[in-house]
Amino acid sequence: MDQATAQALKEALAGADVADLERLDPAVLQTFHPWARGKPVVGVFRYRHGEDALHLLVIDWNARKPGNHYLVVFGDPGGVPLMESHKVADGKLLWRYAPKSRDGRNEERQEQFAGVMGSVDVELPLPTGPTDVSALLDAVVKLVEARKAARDVGADDQGEAPVAAVAWIFQANPRYFDLAAALGTLNELQWRVNQHLDRIKPGHRVFLWQSGKNGGVLALGTILTAPATLAPMQQEQPFVLDAEALPPTPMLGVRVRIDEVLDEPLDRETLREDPRLASLGFLRASQGTNFPVTDAELGALLDLASGSRPPRTVKIAPGEEGRYWDDCLSGGYICVGWDEVGDLHQYRDKHAFRDVFRKHFRYGGNEPTVAKKSNELWTLRELRPGDLIVANRGMSEVLGVGRVLEPGYAWNAKRPEYKHTVRVEWDTSSARRIPKQPYWGVVTVCDVPVELFSAIISKPKAEEPGPAASTTFAKLCASLQEAGLSYSEEVVSAYLLALQAKRFVIVTGISGTGKTQLAITVAEQLGSGARRKTIAEIPKTATRFIVQPYSLKYNRLVLPRALAAELGLTEAGAQWSPSEIEVVWPGGKEQLSAGTYKNASTLLFKGPFRRWFQTTFSIGDPFYVDLEEVSEGGGQRLRFGVPKKVEREVEEPPRVAVVAVRPDWTDNRGLLGYYNPILQQYVTTEFLRLLLRARDEAQAAKRENRTPEPYFVILDEMNLARVEHYFSDFLSAMESGKEMDLHDDDDVESGEKSDADPIPKRLGVPPNLFFTGTVNVDETTYMFSPKVLDRAYVLELNLVDLAGFSATGVAGEGEGQARFACTDMPQPLRAERPPRSEDWEELGTLLEGQLRRVVIDLHRLLEAHSRHFGYRVANEIGRFVALASEQSTGGADTAEILWAALDLAVLFKVLPKLHGTQQELEELLASLFTFAATIDFDASVKPESAYAGWSVDRDRLVADPESGHTRPWLPRTAAKLLRMARRLERQGFTSFIE
Repeated sequence: MDQATAQALKEALAGADVADLERLDPAVLQTFHPWARGKPVVGVFRYRHGEDALHLLVIDWNARKPGNHYLVVFGDPGGVPLMESHKVADGKLLWRYAPKSRDGRNEERQEQFAGVMGSVDVELPLPTGPTDVSALLDAVVKLVEARKAARDVGADDQGEAPVAAVAWIFQANPRYFDLAAALGTLNELQWRVNQHLDRIKPGHRVFLWQSGKNGGVLALGTILTAPATLAPMQQEQPFVLDAEALPPTPMLGVRVRIDEVLDEPLDRETLREDPRLASLGFLRASQGTNFPVTDAELGALLDLASGSRPPRTVKIAPGEEGRYWDDCLSGGYICVGWDEVGDLHQYRDKHAFRDVFRKHFRYGGNEPTVAKKSNELWTLRELRPGDLIVANRGMSEVLGVGRVLEPGYAWNAKRPEYKHTVRVEWDTSSARRIPKQPYWGVVTVCDVPVELFSAIISKPKAEEPGPAASTTFAKLCASLQEAGLSYSEEVVSAYLLALQAKRFVIVTGISGTGKTQLAITVAEQLGSGARRKTIAEIPKTATRFIVQPYSLKYNRLVLPRALAAELGLTEAGAQWSPSEIEVVWPGGKEQLSAGTYKNASTLLFKGPFRRWFQTTFSIGDPFYVDLEEVSEGGGQRLRFGVPKKVEREVEEPPRVAVVAVRPDWTDNRGLLGYYNPILQQYVTTEFLRLLLRARDEAQAAKRENRTPEPYFVILDEMNLARVEHYFSDFLSAMESGKEMDLHDDDDVESGEKSDADPIPKRLGVPPNLFFTGTVNVDETTYMFSPKVLDRAYVLELNLVDLAGFSATGVAGEGEGQARFACTDMPQPLRAERPPRSEDWEELGTLLEGQLRRVVIDLHRLLEAHSRHFGYRVANEIGRFVALASEQSTGGADTAEILWAALDLAVLFKVLPKLHGTQQELEELLASLFTFAATIDFDASVKPESAYAGWSVDRDRLVADPESGHTRPWLPRTAAKLLRMARRLERQGFTSFIE
């Protein structure tokens, strides 16, 4: 299909109101079959039907041939395509079933397929809009099921030995037949047989499975008859839901005696958790009706059905912040809320329970959330004696580990709340802090992975002594002092907290206060130095390589010019003129072709060497190539080797880049570089190289399950050019998590250019990269737009303490002011996640909600003047205060720290967007000042009286001795508002950045 048709198909799928159809991120292509990887993507969708899912990919199969867009359908992401087509005629997508097995039974398969579809040539209706999508999806499902059924022809000849099957899983579709209801009434059922006719025997055991999201094994039975033609059974008719959709009768089937109806269904996840069922074919491909079960699998299924499943481990939070933990520990139980639904024993099954749960807890009409939360509570009823429970507080504290006792779940009506309980024998020997588990912050009950539980119950490893956070903070302040900078601990702490909360800080103030030097000193202190790490060591004479995608895909290696010159491969020509090069590697030797074409010298892989390279290395692995003299007969050869891995102290490449912004920047090329179409090369910058190193470090840290080291970019004189012109892509990427486009050259991306590092086509902003922009304001600079200020923290450095500077080099705190210091800063510095609504919710829990009420009242005051802020700023204020609460101790009590953090957050996030004339701002500034000083919401304050009795000392508001004023609530914010008001009075215009 052409590009326009493909785009229309994507838009129809994306806009359709179809249950269980969801749009996926294109990055999911990396999990699909190699045929799909690397193709330009138009759209990726997943359609769930019952327990199964189909993945629909609209992709450009060959970008060099126009009109070559395909619709490709996969079942499992790692499998082969179930359908792929690009031919269109009369508004329909054409596809032909043409099996290519070599067993001589393809005609039978085509007859089977045509018996269902009417023909081997299929026409799929292409939707003209979102309302037509259901017809396409139904046609795709029917096609896929027909193809799978046809593929089963001759299954017994493909390795499924008849003697291996001793039991069966029979599947029912809840759209056509209510199996659960039938099992409550009938002792026998008839079951259609669509596969394995000659293998299903009387006496075989059978597990009756109902598909769908609430499905599972519902009952056990015994096959009574051999497959034969059966007339409809009248007793079953009340449970038939869609007779027209069923295949015509009479049917080919068997009679099944119901031996046992299970109290709880055995769902798919339960089966997958049992290692004895790892090879159960039903779990890999559940399209069909009849599935064989081996002898070993039968034993596992019977164990699970009788309750002999492996112990389950779940984490359960005993109330917000573990507030019921003391009750649980002393009483020998765990408890959770959702009391409105009552005793879980009253519900027949999970489906009936969820209907009631939905009535009490709607979660804004978000059905997936309702399902997830109801599953959390239902887990308590599924727990059995011997299961394990981890009690947690927050995301990083284990309170205890317990074993479930008889009777397991119990409804405790005597408790005032949190009446759902499970009887537990507790052990607190594993109580400890663990690495943060972000998912624990949004769920009450969830399964605990085996690796995490092993880490929880194992004895903590003795960690190598390292610098304590407080020592690191002290060293940082000492480094600033050595650099001749006079900053209070509060200023340094505020800068560090702002970096963690947002990763983008604008530092402004009068010239000469050391704004750039502050950013550089902090970055160098936190972003450099040696550390112990495992490195790949190579011989001194060898050349080090990193495996690039093109080497594995195209079986070749681009040689550096110096190495190519020594091999005599320096002549570039219009035609490929290869030479034979001897290559040796561990265990082998071979002659390979090498030559130069279009300024790139390339070695081509083949034979045993190619197999060795493909099986030894993965993308990103290091290897080395050494040039050797051949003793017999002279000449040279290349020796390939795998580096030895050694652990040693290494000095890392710089993790800091200082970028001087130029006035002529009108796009992002000054930062990201650009693609030169004439040279067909990418021109890089120091900033781009740092960005790639930060990305590599973040990826390595994820693989090694550690926190990545931080990288820093300082944009000096950031407003010499318009920030929106050269930095908007970064602001968008940081907010959305999306990638920025760099180029479209496959060779540049693969690194298949001589002496050139690979540059990706798209690149995101890694989570360990921190930005600081320094600002001076004069006639040569540009002011920031509100959308830029809204996406940054703005830190002002105007205080010059010459007395403190000459005495100690470090500014002190004013008299009576609490010490606010970031002594518990994390090591290494990190921004764990972007601010989000949970931070706003957490702000409401601090100081009994006082702080959040202040922000709400401030918002109301600004709203009256149409200057209010959005949800993003509210979340960022909450995040800043939460980080301050976690990291700042320094002798001040909790309330002092929290109020100081709120003051700074309002100063950094709310005030920077205020600018305007006297007519616009005079009344607003007076009201804001009064509010910051007194927390008194009064929108009618008179400007001439608002500021009486107040003055500014060391960037904080203080009351004059005779004024009768009390201590201001937000002294930093109020001091800035007073300075802005005075400037407004003098000049008729004011702004935050002076």
